Amino acid sequence: EEEGGYVPKALPSTGEPYHGNTEYSLQSTNYAFADINGDGVQDLLEATFLYHDQLVEGYPLPQRIHFMNENAEITESLVAMEDKQAGRSVTTGQLYSDSRLPDVVFASARGEVDVFANLGVNDETGLFLGLEKRRTLSIGNEGCQIRDVLVVPMDEASCWMGIVCAVACEQPRGEKEPELLGKNHIFYLEGGGKECNANVGDTREWNGALASGTEHWR
Repeated sequence: EEEGGYVPKALPSTGEPYHGNTEYSLQSTNYAFADINGDGVQDLLEATFLYHDQLVEGYPLPQRIHFMNENAEITESLVAMEDKQAGRSVTTGQLYSDSRLPDVVFASARGEVDVFANLGVNDETGLFLGLEKRRTLSIGNEGCQIRDVLVVPMDEASCWMGIVCAVACEQPRGEKEPELLGKNHIFYLEGGGKECNANVGDTREWNGALASGTEHWR
C-alpha cells in the first residue's frame, strides 16, 4: 500500500504464452492464499487452465505456488504439479495429522483432485521441505469440471475432513437439455490430527446433489 491507495501487481504468469502453442496464453482460473512455507507471510497458489482441445500432448499446465515476502513480492515460484488435464481450482487446509502447515489441493477440469501433504520445515535449518503428493481422487466422469474446491471439517471432532467439490458437466452438442448436469461431490479423508477409528489415510465418499442426502461410501 502506498500513500493514497493500493498499487496493483501482476503475476509473472499473467498472459504467459502456452509453450505447446504460443497462440494461446495460460488462463489463471483460481487462487488461494496460505502460509505454505512457514515464514509467517501468506503465499499465493494459482491454478492454470486451457480448454481440452487447446492442449498439446507433452505440454502440461503448471499448477503453482508463488512464495511471497512481507512486501508482497514473489521470491520464488514452485510448480507443485504439471496437469495434463487443465487445472481449475485450488485450496488449502489441514488434511493430514502429520502436517504442521497447510496441505494443498488442486482440482482439474477433467474431474480429478490431487492432494498434497505439506512436509513443513526442517527443525534445524528452518528450510521448507516441500510438498508430497499422497492421493489422486476422481469423481468418475472426465466430462465434468471441478469448478471450485474447499477443505472443511465434516464432524464436530474435526476427524473426517471433507474435500468439497463444485462440479459442472459439459452439455453434449446438439442437445437442448444437458444429460450431465453434474453432482456436487465430497471426498471424506481421515485427518485433522485425529484418528477416526479407521486406517490412517482411509477415505469415504459422498456423491449427489447437496440437498438429496444420497450417500455412497468407500
